[in-house]
Amino acid sequence: MWICSPEFIGEKMETLHKEKTVSCKPAEHPAGLQNFHWLVRKRFLWKKETCCLKIAADDACLIYCNGVFVGGSSAQAYSFRYPYLTYDLTPYVRPGENVLAVHVYYMGVINRAYQSGDLRQGMWAQICMGKGEPVLETDASWRAMHCLAWEQTEVIYPGYDVQFQEIIDGAKLPWGWEDTGFDDSGWEAAAEFPGDDHVLEEQMTLPLSYCFRQPVHM
Repeated sequence: MWICSPEFIGEKMETLHKEKTVSCKPAEHPAGLQNFHWLVRKRFLWKKETCCLKIAADDACLIYCNGVFVGGSSAQAYSFRYPYLTYDLTPYVRPGENVLAVHVYYMGVINRAYQSGDLRQGMWAQICMGKGEPVLETDASWRAMHCLAWEQTEVIYPGYDVQFQEIIDGAKLPWGWEDTGFDDSGWEAAAEFPGDDHVLEEQMTLPLSYCFRQPVHM
C-alpha cells in the first residue's frame, strides 16, 4: 500500500504535457506542501532469517534500521514507471524487536532534475524474510510526522527552482527518532492512499553510494 502524509490525499497534479499545448503549464502548487520533510517509523520482529527491504519514495528518502544508516531511495521518476530498490537488512537487524525509520523528502517543484510538484508524496515499502516472503508492508500502522525543523525558504536560483535553501531548527528535530527506544506514540498514523497511481518496477541501476566524512576539527 502506498502511504503518504494526510495533506496529500486527493487529486494529483499532472506535470507531463505535449509541447506547445494550452495545458502545458501545470496548476499552481500549494506552497505549504513544498520542501516537505516526513518521518516514518515501523517496528517489526526478526527471527534469525535473511531480511531484505524493497522501497520507493516520492521524491526521495533516507533509510535507517535500528538507528544505523542503510541507504537512500530509488531514483526519482514519473509515476507511471517508478523504480524501487532492494536492500539487504540482515547486517542491521537483531533478534527480537527492530525498527525501520525513513526520512521522506518531497520537493514540490519542477526543474531540470526533478519532475516533482505533482502532489504524489509518500512511500511504499515491503520487508521480506527467508526465501523472499513478504512479512510486512506499508499501511496505516506505520507511525509518521511532518517534521517542521526544515524551515520554509526560498528556492536557490529563482527561475530554475533547483533546490531549497536548507535552514534547520535543531530544537524542532525529534532527536533519536531512528532508534528502537524512541517513543512515537504521539505521532499520527500514516495515511493509506489506495487511489495512488505509482506503477512500481525494480530499478535497473545501482543505488547511490554514500561516503561519510568527519570534520577535521570539532
